[in-house]
Amino acid sequence: MRHTPLRRLSSTDHMGPDLPLHIYRQSLHDANGAGGVHWHEFYEVGFILEGQGRHILNGTAHRVQRGSCFLLTPADFHDLRPASGETLELFDVVFLADVLQGAVYRLLFHALHSYRVDFSQEEAQRIEQELQRLYDESNTHQVGSELIMIGTLERILIDLLRHSQHQIQKPAGENAATTQHQKLSMSLIYLHHHFREPLTLQEVAQQVHLSPTYFSEYFHQVYGITFQQYLQDLRLRFAHSLLTSSSVPISHVYAAAGFQTLSHFERAFKRRFGLTPRQTRTRPSTADSASRG
Repeated sequence: MRHTPLRRLSSTDHMGPDLPLHIYRQSLHDANGAGGVHWHEFYEVGFILEGQGRHILNGTAHRVQRGSCFLLTPADFHDLRPASGETLELFDVVFLADVLQGAVYRLLFHALHSYRVDFSQEEAQRIEQELQRLYDESNTHQVGSELIMIGTLERILIDLLRHSQHQIQKPAGENAATTQHQKLSMSLIYLHHHFREPLTLQEVAQQVHLSPTYFSEYFHQVYGITFQQYLQDLRLRFAHSLLTSSSVPISHVYAAAGFQTLSHFERAFKRRFGLTPRQTRTRPSTADSASRG
């Protein structure tokens, strides 16, 4: 079988050196719209202007149409495909976390939710106007354009958050417990964005300014599993989605998911899913099933 390589898109190829934020207006056609499953080093907001198709996100296919909007993190992989005979018109915003205010970043990602919504026609018109303003500012480079672009992006992200299924409870007040939980939440953000790398508990604890011992105990207390179990499950779920949504060789999948050896990966995968990676690959994927629906 011929294997399709999994593409990784770098921020240097998609953003300028001055501002880690860029917006594209794209047309994806039925003949050449499927760019293949890929992931990237940056965040991405996509908004469908016209047309219908499928968005395959982490191995699961979702229908998209005008008003469909999604936010992707560096931990996600995806492919956007127009329906037969259709052209997908969309705005695509790519950015690094550095452009967001800390409060906005924490609001969006403290629970690491996957944001995907379908705006109503009235709401879609407003979002389109916001994105058009962002697009115009990116091309005119007037005084204050960068500030307007960042502010516009943050408004769009907050609208996306408000319309998603995810519910965020506003804390009643700041106290030690709240601060510690915020640190734990930030550790999850870091973990989800770097789990494919050779992470250690000490490194993640250091990122949120907690001692490794306290971080380990608090993590287990809150989530009911150890840090290492959580990390391994992240890697296994990523590998499972990759196996079922692409033809990347198994010898590449385990490394892409953050495992050091193939033998360790195969043992852990079999314990987690009850099938070997090879057996999983031979079963119909969610995306394939959706394409036949």
